[in-house]
Amino acid sequence: MFIVVNKDGSREKAILNCSQTDAQLEDLKAQIMDKNVNQEKRYLVSYENGV
Repeated sequence: MFIVVNKDGSREKAILNCSQTDAQLEDLKAQIMDKNVNQEKRYLVSYENGV
């Protein structure tokens, strides 16, 4: 699950139903670290095979 809340109040949500590549995960991490993102309301959860 990937949720970003921008400082202007806009939101981006995505449910990721398949494994992500390292490059895709790095891209998601970069998006949540953007200076326009409300850092207190960001959310990225990744697990695979129940871990």
